[in-house]
Amino acid sequence: MTLTQTIGHVIRCPRTAGLALFEPTRQLLTFCDPAGDKVELSYSASRILELLIQKTDTIVTREDILAYAWPGRIVTQSSLNQAISSVREQLGDEISKDIIQTMPRRGYQFNSRFLARPEEWPVNDNIAKPDACEAAPQPTIVMHENKRLPRPWLPAHIWLLMVIALLLGLLIWRINWCLLLEPGLATNNQQSGDNRLIYTAPDEAQLPALETEMAPLRQKLLDLSQSPVTLLFNRTYNFYDVLCISQTHRIYSIFVHKSQLSRLTDDQLRECLQ
Repeated sequence: MTLTQTIGHVIRCPRTAGLALFEPTRQLLTFCDPAGDKVELSYSASRILELLIQKTDTIVTREDILAYAWPGRIVTQSSLNQAISSVREQLGDEISKDIIQTMPRRGYQFNSRFLARPEEWPVNDNIAKPDACEAAPQPTIVMHENKRLPRPWLPAHIWLLMVIALLLGLLIWRINWCLLLEPGLATNNQQSGDNRLIYTAPDEAQLPALETEMAPLRQKLLDLSQSPVTLLFNRTYNFYDVLCISQTHRIYSIFVHKSQLSRLTDDQLRECLQ
């Protein structure tokens, strides 16, 4: 049995400027600091981190991640985004995103620069020793000056403006305008009463097939809609991505494998249309 199999995976962690031990079987992160802080990950977050480390420096598609982290379940794209964000936050990687790297429209990959040798983790019956942790070697990777500094006090209206800016940023990100701006991407805009329908595909030849495949789901959404809505349909490999955009610009996403498309319930569709 190797040392990795015995203690888990050792990660160079910006959160403590030292090391973190990830134990997939326990869904646990232990940080190499005097306190020996431990964080229990959710099942899906732990599975995602485990898969990305297993395929270090390899782009793992969203399809493979969803199948590994949520086997046999229908989940939205936001569930994957939230799980990735959770792992990044625990590792202190939520700003730089250097450990878990996003590959636009392709997937995610774990950066091998942040994977330490198992021998670097100080162990004593699989428990970190505080004294050894204090002397643990610091990462040699420059983190782009991403040191956490004490936050100065700010007036309430400044915080409010920051929150508004964040919400606007999330809104733009959720719409995923990159799909519409990517060179060569074919789009088809249609109007159905007061509702707007947008289809996106890599080229014009694939648009008719996408419209045909989406016809039953599109009709269900239109029948269930209580007010005008914009629906954006896209297919990525064997997954369909549907965005429901209300008049108030509230956005909800359905991300589903083609084999599960017919199993979407009316309640799930109504949730998208809220």
